[in-house]
Amino acid sequence: MRLTDQKIRGLKCKPNGKPNELSDGGYPLAIIATRRTKSFYFRGRQNGKSLRKKIGGYPECNLATARDIALKMKLETKNGELSPKPKPLPKLTPIQDTRPTTNEVFVLYMKDEGSQKKDGGLRKWQRYEKEVAGRIGRKKIADVTHDDLFDIVSEKYDAGFPQASNTIQADLGRFFKWSLSKGRRKSGLTSNPMKHVVKLASTNARTRYLSEQEIRWFFECLHVVGDFSGAFESLLYTAARKSEIMLAKWTQVAEEKLTIGDTKNSLPHLIWLHPSIRDNYFVYKDENRSKVFDVSHVAITKPMNRLRNAIREKASDVGVEFENFNLHDLRRTAVTHMSSFLDSNDHQIISYDIRDKILNHKPRGTQARHYDQYDGYAEKKAAWKKYGDWLEKIKNSRD
Repeated sequence: MRLTDQKIRGLKCKPNGKPNELSDGGYPLAIIATRRTKSFYFRGRQNGKSLRKKIGGYPECNLATARDIALKMKLETKNGELSPKPKPLPKLTPIQDTRPTTNEVFVLYMKDEGSQKKDGGLRKWQRYEKEVAGRIGRKKIADVTHDDLFDIVSEKYDAGFPQASNTIQADLGRFFKWSLSKGRRKSGLTSNPMKHVVKLASTNARTRYLSEQEIRWFFECLHVVGDFSGAFESLLYTAARKSEIMLAKWTQVAEEKLTIGDTKNSLPHLIWLHPSIRDNYFVYKDENRSKVFDVSHVAITKPMNRLRNAIREKASDVGVEFENFNLHDLRRTAVTHMSSFLDSNDHQIISYDIRDKILNHKPRGTQARHYDQYDGYAEKKAAWKKYGDWLEKIKNSRD
């Protein structure tokens, strides 16, 4: 603080008799009070060393005069500075990097996208934690590079898990696409590092479907899956997705109809139940459970293995090579055989559009998406009935 006459008059030596000193803020000046005198001193630096010179005693030399002399002395000294010690620079608060990490953005992504999944995106969470979080989870998402992501995908492929590698690539692709579009304000991304990271494993579309003889074996061996038999048979009859049948609730069943509101593509799906499965599985409501089938839609590995092995034995007995199938192949089985139903003029009885509606695929084209809102339920019901009757003949013709 700057000196004033009042401060100077009140300045005394220290209680122990030692000199007391006050600096004049902003000027190279100080006043020192001893037991008998008060004197002004110039304070500065010369050649890197502290310098102190007496200007005059107080009150003979007043404050204004002492300041003028101090400023002149400062100009006369080499490398003079305003004060004996340079004022320290103000402490700068380090700029904090507030950009979100990959983990933080993934949490936001799953809150948005995972809520649309029947299992809340549980398996996607598990894959991320196992394969991705430890590699780039704590890294700022804006700093993630193409090489970081390619290494994750390629290492899984090199380890001998090609399909798992493709799954991770698809997961990361959807995540970064969301981060660059819907989640851009939260992620701060300006480019997509997944843009040129491609699937490394062959992505040839599956063509597997069950022949008429394999369908016959399917019915003959269905008992080996235990409680899963009703769900597996319903999948074959309806061509529905696995989760749509295995997670079906009694509240969705009304007489001959099963209404699925929450589907993979968010399109409601109205399914006609053939009497063969309706009378066996969709009539007797169990008050102790909300689901129609008391099974887990994710614990199907063991029952599927039992079913495939049983069918393989049947095929081996007649010298036929059997290729494994999965539950999704039952959808392909249904529409493939529906395509083969011909009228007397060799024209398809069940059209492509109706088969597409049975699969509950998203409509293509402007008219189908925005104008034509007809659900085709009557035509779908006729197709399901013809196909179901055909399955009944196969079931009843078992050896």
